[in-house]
Amino acid sequence: SNNLGNANCIGNRLLRHQWIAELSGSSFVHRIWRLPHSSGFIAARSPIWGSRVGVSQSAVTVLLIRHARSVANAEGILAGRLPGIELDEDGIEQSNLLASKLKNLPIEFVVHSDLERTKKTVAPLISERNLKNVEDVAFTECDYGDWSGRKLSELALEPLWKDIQTRPSSVRFPRGESMVEMQERAVGGLEHWIQKADSVFAICSHGDVIKSMV
Repeated sequence: SNNLGNANCIGNRLLRHQWIAELSGSSFVHRIWRLPHSSGFIAARSPIWGSRVGVSQSAVTVLLIRHARSVANAEGILAGRLPGIELDEDGIEQSNLLASKLKNLPIEFVVHSDLERTKKTVAPLISERNLKNVEDVAFTECDYGDWSGRKLSELALEPLWKDIQTRPSSVRFPRGESMVEMQERAVGGLEHWIQKADSVFAICSHGDVIKSMV
């Protein structure tokens, strides 16, 4: 993974949830949440590992899916919003595995970001199940500004890197987005789609964006 932030530190706006499960062997599926329709949330921290996924009849289940491995991930590059970032061979295999893992869940719809790597990650799932899918820029990658396209090994030497790891809520990327702005749009998008769902839906987004929501 080439994510930057620390999920335990980003911002002050967190979400209440109960864990259902985390899909074993699918590290790009970050979490499966059960969320009430109402907002006003706090966060828990401990996942329940298991191979079976249960769905509550009294709450909305949200699958937060980080895109499968991209060519930028493989090369240690911070892709950001650069166009043309495709999945590599491992990522394509992961996208097919995702569709297989989720084949028995009664998913209503899939929301994904506007970037190619999220679309390609959920494409097999959408195609096999003929699922409704929606593009939402609320879940697009953080705008890393001048950091986009650079090697992570180089970025780790920048003075800003320490702040990202220790106090990300104070960070704005050079000529880019702040971590707080990223979190506010993502959480707003999450709350919007929770209100639209009746049972189960999925969001395919990016590592730092997902961490900011949890």
